[in-house]
Amino acid sequence: MRAIVLKLFLILILGSSSVFGQGPQNRELTFLAGPLRSTTQMIPGSSVAVSTSTGLIFENSIGDQVLSTSAGALYVEVPVVWIFPGESVALGATGSRHLMGNFVTPGIRFKIPLQSRVSAYGILGGGYGVFRRYELATDASNGLLVQAVGRWVFDFGGGADVRLSRPFSLRVEVRDFVGGKGLSGVDGRHHVIALGGIALHF
Repeated sequence: MRAIVLKLFLILILGSSSVFGQGPQNRELTFLAGPLRSTTQMIPGSSVAVSTSTGLIFENSIGDQVLSTSAGALYVEVPVVWIFPGESVALGATGSRHLMGNFVTPGIRFKIPLQSRVSAYGILGGGYGVFRRYELATDASNGLLVQAVGRWVFDFGGGADVRLSRPFSLRVEVRDFVGGKGLSGVDGRHHVIALGGIALHF
C-alpha cells in the first residue's frame, strides 16, 4: 500500500509540471509536519495496555484551483499523510513494535481571504487509511502483535495560510480523519492531527 501511495504521489508531481505554468498561481504544493501524540489503549478482551510514545506526522498535498470568486477560491486537492508512531510497548505482555500508517483522502478546500497576505480555509475529503491494531499472540509467548488494518475514511478540518512572498507561504492546519474505531491508539473513530509547514504557489 505504501509503495502504491508513493508512486501515485510521484506521478501527480511529475505529471503536473506542464500545468504549473497555466494561469497565475492556480496550483499549490504543500509540505507539512507535526507531532503524533503519545497514546495508551487497552487490548480488547484483555487487561494489557499498549503505550505508544510520541511520533511524527508528515503531509504532502497537491491542490489545483478550480473556481475563484469574490468570496474565495475553491481547490481540488490530493493530500497524502504519513504517520510514524513511536515505539508501542505492551504493559503486561512481551515485545514492542513500530508500524507506519498513512491516509490518502482526495477532496476540496475552500480558501477565504482575511487580509492581503492572510487567508483561512476549510477542508473536506474522503479516501483510504492504514491504521494500527494491537493484538496478543495466541501462543505461550503472550507477545504483542501490531497489525496493519485498512479502512475507508473521510476527513474534515481547517487551517490558515500566511503569504511570505508570491511563491511561498507558511501554513498551519488541523484535520480529523474519521474511521477505524478503536485503532491506532484511539478508542473512538476520530484521529485528529495538527500540522505546520510551507506551501509553494505556482
